[in-house]
Amino acid sequence: MLGILTLTDYIVLLGSIAAAVTAAAALVALVFAKGQVREAQRLFQQSRKVANADFLLRLDDAFQRHDAVHKRLQPAFEWGSNKGGPASAEEWFAVTSYMGLLERANYLVESGVEEPTIIDKLYGYRVYNIVSNDVIRREKLENAQTAAYYGEFIKLWNLLRPMHGDWRDFPAVRCRSRSMD
Repeated sequence: MLGILTLTDYIVLLGSIAAAVTAAAALVALVFAKGQVREAQRLFQQSRKVANADFLLRLDDAFQRHDAVHKRLQPAFEWGSNKGGPASAEEWFAVTSYMGLLERANYLVESGVEEPTIIDKLYGYRVYNIVSNDVIRREKLENAQTAAYYGEFIKLWNLLRPMHGDWRDFPAVRCRSRSMD
């Protein structure tokens, strides 16, 4: 009775074949799903890079509104190489507004949106030009009464400073919290 299969044997055989086909289909679906997950991850990373680049371009646009201060701080111009600094209330307002924009760069680093090295490459020289100006540094970063308002800028300076051996001639300023007296 070796060659004769009963109805039960046929049902078990068909069930086994169905299970094998189902397992094979599940394996194919799993391989396909793995490929889809990889593609989704690739697209996510690509869209993140595009969004990051767009944000940096928008930040560059914002910096253009501060070109007057940026230019004055360049070595060849009136405040560069410690030839002077802001004197009027309007000039100080422009400088502090510029510093405030740079504080956003520190936020990008702290929130993990951008790497410190990228911020340094794009904006580090701007931070350096501010700190290397004795008038601005003394008034806004070393003066205990005003430095408390520039904590994020000071954090950015202290983050970028160790990346440059030639920046060590300027002090590491400490963030002081504002008191609500």
